[in-house]
Amino acid sequence: MKKILYISAMISSAMLSLVGCKTEYTTYDGPSAIAFADTASLCPVVQSGDAYGIDIAATAAADYDRTFAVEAVPSKSTAVYGKHFVIDDQTVTIKAGETATKVYVKGIYDNLDSSGDIYVTLRLVGEGNEDWPFNSTETKVYLTKICPFNIDDYTGWCRVSSSFLIAYANKESNLAKVEKVDDETIVIKGMFQEGYDVKFRFDVSDMLHPTMYMLDETPVGNTRTFMNYVYGNGLLLGGEVNGYSAELHLCDKYAEQYMKIRVDGVGTVGLYVNILEFLTDEEAGK
Repeated sequence: MKKILYISAMISSAMLSLVGCKTEYTTYDGPSAIAFADTASLCPVVQSGDAYGIDIAATAAADYDRTFAVEAVPSKSTAVYGKHFVIDDQTVTIKAGETATKVYVKGIYDNLDSSGDIYVTLRLVGEGNEDWPFNSTETKVYLTKICPFNIDDYTGWCRVSSSFLIAYANKESNLAKVEKVDDETIVIKGMFQEGYDVKFRFDVSDMLHPTMYMLDETPVGNTRTFMNYVYGNGLLLGGEVNGYSAELHLCDKYAEQYMKIRVDGVGTVGLYVNILEFLTDEEAGK
């Protein structure tokens, strides 16, 4: 069953500005230490059951093998070992002369919910009386379910929930027909207004961050319908907001898209958030 989208809350949240982060790097100048390369990471969980490698690094090479264990920490995890994930080999080794290795985690696809906050905390544990210290002994691994992409799943119907419709049409959503253009492209017929169709192309080259985007700036409606006046040439032009491709949620078949709407020769109407939920005939009530 599709999850219920609380559109007003999602739109309000999505309109918040993203804050950039500045990363500062410090050069390590001390004894050799072992650490997870990152304090947190995303582990893609796919139907094929492929394992995902979590990087472990040493600050310097040693002239002997360094063997240690990796354990899950149940008290700091929401994932359950054997139900949500397994670790391929809990004993790993950084070989003499090397500075890195991996521990492999395999998520259990059928037991994961795409909307859940499922993660496991891993901890490095020394074996024996080592003379090398650990640093950053824990890491949090988020198990992210990756559903396969099939463009046919995005044809049929789309519930377009939009802050633009809230502002100018006194409603939250519009049900629009969706047709396939090619293996990467769809057209949403009458996305905001009948007769004004919008094309989107999918990009699933990065399955952890699949996106969809408008091909070109295109008319999405007219000013008389939405504003009771003919401004400029009367056309509302919709286009991508620079740097913000629509985030595509493959398992739940919806996307969050930002759109800039303007009137040529007049100016910008505003920036709006659209939640595009793709539905079957049955889900659409057709």
